[in-house]
Amino acid sequence: MRGGLLGALGALVLGVVVAAGGAVLLGLVIATGGLGWGAVVYKATAYTQEQRATWESSRVCLACTGRF
Repeated sequence: MRGGLLGALGALVLGVVVAAGGAVLLGLVIATGGLGWGAVVYKATAYTQEQRATWESSRVCLACTGRF
C-alpha cells in the first residue's frame, strides 16, 4: 500500500504544479483527487493491519481446525 500513498502524494503535487501553471480549477480537482485517494488508501492500510494483527494472534485447534 506504500505505492498507493506515494501515488496520492504525486497526484497532490501534480495538482499544485498544474494550479501554479495557470489552470487553477484543473489543479484543484487533481489535488482534491489526490487527497481523497490518499485517505482511501490510508483507511485500507489501517484496516488491513488490524485484520493481520487479529489473524496473527489467533490459534488453530488441531481437533476441529477452527480458529480461536
